[in-house]
Amino acid sequence: MFSIAPAQYGMMVGNTAVNSCRPSYDTANWIDVFHMEGGMYQIMAFNTAIGVQDLEGARIFKIEYWASADLGGEFCLVLGNIAKIGTLSSGNGQAMFIRALQKSVVAYNIIDAGYIEYGIRADTYSGYEPVSTTKCNIIGNVLKGGFGKAIWVYSDVPGSNFYDKIQDNILIGNDSGIGIYIASNKLGEMKIKDNLIMNFTHGIYYKNSNNAIIEGNDIYNVGEYCVFLNGDPESNAVRRVRIINNTFDTYNIGVRLYNYAENIIIKGNEFRTTSGIDDIQIDSTAIGGIVIEENDFRNGLKSLTLHGIERLRRNLGYTTENSGTATFSGDGTTTDFEIGAHGLVMTDPSKIAVKVTPVSSDAIAASPCVGYVDPADNTKIRVKFSSAPASGSENVKIVWYAEVIS
Repeated sequence: MFSIAPAQYGMMVGNTAVNSCRPSYDTANWIDVFHMEGGMYQIMAFNTAIGVQDLEGARIFKIEYWASADLGGEFCLVLGNIAKIGTLSSGNGQAMFIRALQKSVVAYNIIDAGYIEYGIRADTYSGYEPVSTTKCNIIGNVLKGGFGKAIWVYSDVPGSNFYDKIQDNILIGNDSGIGIYIASNKLGEMKIKDNLIMNFTHGIYYKNSNNAIIEGNDIYNVGEYCVFLNGDPESNAVRRVRIINNTFDTYNIGVRLYNYAENIIIKGNEFRTTSGIDDIQIDSTAIGGIVIEENDFRNGLKSLTLHGIERLRRNLGYTTENSGTATFSGDGTTTDFEIGAHGLVMTDPSKIAVKVTPVSSDAIAASPCVGYVDPADNTKIRVKFSSAPASGSENVKIVWYAEVIS
């Protein structure tokens, strides 16, 4: 309907399309409501599409680098556009389509969809002779309704170094689809920060990609996973991803590491759901280097299925470290004393280390001493002195520390 292609400098601002529709999907004849292709600098801003429906395979807002025109594809800005979309029940419809530009900013747009497969789609494809570094910032957009994938980022170009920031977006689904979908081992560092994602099957789906920061997101009411990392096969393992300071609520599994994962940090997150399967679930194929620390499980399931753990510590509601003091009365013959419950999430003696330090003079005199898990009751720990402490009333005092070890 509205088209600029090719142009060295292009600007499409303040247009309105009403009741745009087509009854069938034809891959040879894509329909774009607002279309810009080619050009060094392109701006698409404050356009409105209302009543768009039945466009199976349509792109509502499209900006693309036109390789054959050799115009560089330097920068594009997609700002403040609005789309009210009906139900595009099948096909490959895309509300916003950004491809093969060096620097792109997609900001403060509103998409209200009955259903469309892609809300915002940003990608780099080898057939479009993309530049070696592509940066795309997707910031402050509001997407509401039905989506197969509300935000989708992909690259099939080795060394494309697609750096993406997905931040401060509000994504509200209709209890299906994926909030943010990242899929490619060709991408550079991704930052997914401070987004609100709710009412999807999956919150963030991260496949075969490395080097990501997933931070400060609020992910609520997802049918399956809040964050799903999928590395398959092993050559495409997900590596070097930090999942930090997020809030997860109402899910089946909070964080899932599926297939192959390595060097993943899960830190400072709050897990809130009280129904489902696991707060964290890690497959047995995890390569290693998994760190889980300083998370808050107090209002969550407190259920973890773990493999490949390098460090598991200081999580609230999932006690992997505990300490205290104990005082006994010596009788001159007893060398072994019960300290009491260790309070740890595990009871396997092979996975618990106990350290005991004598404090009182009679305890010191009877040392060295060792702490261990009670073989008769693995929920408790004991201390054994090398010689019997002297007789007395509460004259044997120790401090103890117990922790879960991998």
